Amino acid sequence: MSGTKFYFATFEVEGNFGFDYPADMEYDRKVRESLTDFVELEGAVAQGDSEEWYFGRPEFDANMIYGKFGKVYADEPLTYDDEIGDFVEGDEPNKEADYSLFAIDLENSLIIFSSTYRVRHRNFTKYLKKGYDSFTGGDASIHLELVRNKEGVETVIQNYPVHKIHAELVPSNPSPDEEWEELDESLREMLADKLGITAEQYNDGGLDFSESFLSQVASMSQSKYGESWEITYSDDDGEFKVISSDDDPASKVIDEEPTTTGGLKAHIEGILSYGLTFLD
Repeated sequence: MSGTKFYFATFEVEGNFGFDYPADMEYDRKVRESLTDFVELEGAVAQGDSEEWYFGRPEFDANMIYGKFGKVYADEPLTYDDEIGDFVEGDEPNKEADYSLFAIDLENSLIIFSSTYRVRHRNFTKYLKKGYDSFTGGDASIHLELVRNKEGVETVIQNYPVHKIHAELVPSNPSPDEEWEELDESLREMLADKLGITAEQYNDGGLDFSESFLSQVASMSQSKYGESWEITYSDDDGEFKVISSDDDPASKVIDEEPTTTGGLKAHIEGILSYGLTFLD
C-alpha cells in the first residue's frame, strides 16, 4: 500500500539526571536539553536481540526536533554511515537498516513517527525509551504512551457522521431484547459460526443509524454478540478517524512517502494538528 502511516506518543520524563546541570535550571529545561543531546548521539543508542538502534542526523526548529530513528542488522546487507552519523544509501552495503522519521513537539510533549516495514510503533517506543533511560546517567526515565482515540461508540454515532461500520457477530449470546429478536433468529437459523456485516457511505453525510437494522448491528457489536468491530467517522474538522474493538493506536496516513526530515517538515502541520485533536 502506498503512503505513509504516522503514529503519536505522548511523553513525560521523571527522575534525576546524571548530568551536571545548573542547580537553578528548571526541570522542563533539563528535559529539553537531555532530549536534544540524546538525538545527537553518534553510534548505537540501544541494543535489540539482533540489531542496534541509531539516530540519523537531527534538525532543530523552534520547539520541534526532527530526525530518524532506526535499526541496523549486524549480519545483513550499511545504510548507516558511522562517519557522518546518518542513514545513507551505499553502493555495497554490508549492513541492512530501516528507520522511522520522527518529530518531537517539545511544547506539547508529543512524538510523531512514521511506521515502516521493520520499525513499527511498538519497537520504536520500546527502544527509544531503552536508549533514553540508559543515556540519562541517573534514574531519570521517559514514559511513552501511544495516543488512542478514546471516543465511545454511542458518542460517535450520536455526534459525528459515520461513514463505515464493520462488525463480526457470533450467535453465541441469545438475547431477550425484542429489538434484536429478528436478527438473532436469523443468525441462529443460518447455522453460521460468524456473520460479517459492512455498511459504508462516504457521501451525503454518512450512514443513517435511525434505520433499525443498522442500529441493531451497532448495538449487538457492543455486546457479547460482537467478536470485533470498527467504525470510521469524520470529526468536526472533517478528519477521518477510527475506533475499533482492537483499541489500535491513533494514526494518520498521508499519500506521500517522505524519506528525509525535509520531507517530513513539508507535511508536519497537518499531521501534528491531527494528532493534537486526540489530546484535547
